[in-house]
Amino acid sequence: MFPTVADDCIQKLPVQDNGEPLVPLVAEAGGALLLDESPQNVAHLGYVPDFRLRAGAAQRLAAVAASLPAGTRLLVKEAYRPLAIQHRYFDRYLAKLRGLHPEMDAAALRLLAARFIAPPDCATHVTGGAVDVTLADASGRELDMGTAYDASPEVSENRCFTGAEDIPEAARALRRCLVDAMQSQGFVNYPYEWWHWSFGDKYWAHGAGQRAAPYGPAPG
Repeated sequence: MFPTVADDCIQKLPVQDNGEPLVPLVAEAGGALLLDESPQNVAHLGYVPDFRLRAGAAQRLAAVAASLPAGTRLLVKEAYRPLAIQHRYFDRYLAKLRGLHPEMDAAALRLLAARFIAPPDCATHVTGGAVDVTLADASGRELDMGTAYDASPEVSENRCFTGAEDIPEAARALRRCLVDAMQSQGFVNYPYEWWHWSFGDKYWAHGAGQRAAPYGPAPG
């Protein structure tokens, strides 16, 4: 299995924050980069998303969008996430898992939860380097990536894993398209979630073979 954000191999990496500010993601009318400000996404997230990333990550994401095939657009679901929201998400998911697995001790539950929702002290979205994305067509309609965005392992029967094979071939092709575009700009995927990518945080540092992460918790 792949390491989770809470594994020691990730958390032992130091942070040497480079001080990059959070900057707004720019989505121009008809452009390749879209921001999901729909009522449905706001309701799903439980707060109005803050579409900002660290400056370097934002520049790279714009390049990803521009590199996609004609007629395909990059739709951002969530970017920087306040720490209070991270606490809310993790506590809620941990309580759900505790009900499903009453035999597990606290440490095992924490690691299981970390596959899908990072513990607040390990979270990537709070650094401003992580972003949740999917693909859309020219009209902005979301494409079928094999599962819904943010589908948990329990709900999706692990089809939310980026490399899942038990999904339609068309969805696998779209995931490959997303992987190629994001990796070309240096982003690292969280393999338990096809939509989650990061640059500059500890998980990125591990995946990119770096000795330290340039992004710690963002100043907000």
